[in-house]
Amino acid sequence: MRQGRRLKLVDAKVFVDESGFLGATVKLRFQDNLYIGIWQCENHEDKKLEVVAVATLEAIRKAIPAPVDMYVRKVAQMKPEFLNDILIVAMVDIYIEGKRLSLTGCCICEEEDIIYGAARAALDSTNRVVEFLLAKYHKKND
Repeated sequence: MRQGRRLKLVDAKVFVDESGFLGATVKLRFQDNLYIGIWQCENHEDKKLEVVAVATLEAIRKAIPAPVDMYVRKVAQMKPEFLNDILIVAMVDIYIEGKRLSLTGCCICEEEDIIYGAARAALDSTNRVVEFLLAKYHKKND
């Protein structure tokens, strides 16, 4: 039986370190492997979603067995009239094999889950490309 080829979000946390820097830790799982992404920046409350999205890309980068550059272009929290919950949207640029892909992902979440929502939105934006790369690599090694 073929195992899943997608990364799964295990955990996402935001912290402020002793120097006052804002940081995030994101844990992703692929099959039996755990990948941890950590990112920090100067402490700005309005950077919370961005820090989580970048930490998510750091974890994804560790899971992909090919050289890939990924950047968060924008991550935003929205409250559309047609939803009772919050919509988190992540826009990510990926550079792979000389090509630039501009990807968008989203997640609907409740206010208390916006940290997970930002990680899920970043993961959602990349999941098809990452799934392709993971399948390509693991097919060679199976």
